[in-house]
Amino acid sequence: MRKKISVTILILIIMGLIIFIIIKFMKPLINQFSNYRGKKIATEKKEQIYYCPMHPNYTSDKPGECPICGMNLVPKKKDTKEEIKAEKDEVFISPEKQQLIGVKTDRVRFVNFKKSVRAKGLIEYDERRLFNVTTKIEGYVDDLFINYTGQMVKKGDPLFTIYSPELVSAQQEYLLALKSKEISKDSGFPEIKKSLEGLIESARRKLKLWDITDAQIDNLEKTGNVKKSLTIYSPYSGFVVEKKVVEGMKIMIGDVLYKIADLSSVWVVADVYEHDIHSIKLGQSVQISLLSMPEKRFFSKVSYIYPYLESETRTVKVRMEVQNVDFVLKPNMYVNVEIDVNLGRRLSIDETAVIDTGERQIVILTVKKGHFKPVEVRIGSKVENYFEILEGLKEGDEVVINANFLIDSESRMKSALSEMAHAHNGVKKEEKEENKAEKEKTQGREVEKKPIGEHHH
Repeated sequence: MRKKISVTILILIIMGLIIFIIIKFMKPLINQFSNYRGKKIATEKKEQIYYCPMHPNYTSDKPGECPICGMNLVPKKKDTKEEIKAEKDEVFISPEKQQLIGVKTDRVRFVNFKKSVRAKGLIEYDERRLFNVTTKIEGYVDDLFINYTGQMVKKGDPLFTIYSPELVSAQQEYLLALKSKEISKDSGFPEIKKSLEGLIESARRKLKLWDITDAQIDNLEKTGNVKKSLTIYSPYSGFVVEKKVVEGMKIMIGDVLYKIADLSSVWVVADVYEHDIHSIKLGQSVQISLLSMPEKRFFSKVSYIYPYLESETRTVKVRMEVQNVDFVLKPNMYVNVEIDVNLGRRLSIDETAVIDTGERQIVILTVKKGHFKPVEVRIGSKVENYFEILEGLKEGDEVVINANFLIDSESRMKSALSEMAHAHNGVKKEEKEENKAEKEKTQGREVEKKPIGEHHH
């Protein structure tokens, strides 16, 4: 019996020694495993993010209620590395989501800008080809050969005949001078011959100054007959645009009888808007088409830019000269004008990339794979489907040209929710500090109320 008790005690002692040895050597490993497990759990808890199902952009590192709608926050799946690294104002969109909303991008690049400045124009008379027909003598109109407005005349065509007592006297003076020369041809005084020749020349010049032609004067000299009425011929070619003379009318010196316009060349004056006038230069090519015949084209160049602005229409007049061989172009006709403008190479983007808020222009810039950021730019001229970029981007930048409104909205929502979250956390922090201060104040008052003897006890 005693032998069994001794064996049992011995076994218990050996087992105690074994347990003591195991605990002594395994305790560091157990502590290390416990620390690792605790850190892992803490890390997992730290990395756990909660979000609002109604407002997914609002997130928090602990459970609670959404400050916007009051719904309970739910755990969010672990974010990808790309999304975790998204900086402020950036939006991360996974490739799947990009495909779902149809995100498309394009590069910022230099483009040769060529545009057409379109304007409405009006055909006008070439002011250098407008002529007035006047008389230099006083008299009466006998016969009228050009007797209606719009009639075409050529240089040398008869216009009308005029009776003038002064003109009759001038003819008589010329014939008398010729007769005096004939009588004194056998005179031995050369001074008399020279004086008569001067008189003849003076009388002839007088008739020519009154628009009597050399042929009429030669005929007067040949026949020796003074004509009551002499014909006045047209000194210009063109169309009669104004007629102020009728048969039997008395005309005075300087009266305008006809206004003749040469329409072989006309002016086209276009009204170019104020914001386009800086692009217009002398010598630029111009295409002109009629509203009545849009298929017919006329070609010219900018010949003059008027130095003032029309205050009512806010336009500047630009003039072109056009040859009008068949007289198809008629004054006061409306035309369409296209002025070709070469602006050179300009940094540009697709027009669909620009979000115009009215006060500023925004584009969505691709920062890196899956990361997008709104960037403010300054745009210039617009040519076809491209905007010129003056500031904000550089060549090679990648911008969103489709679904950019959605990305911009998400970026704005993220920014707004972030501000709301900071404000909400700030309010809670202030409330905690106020409660803590109130609690400390209350404890201080309780201490002051205790009797002095209690402290000694």
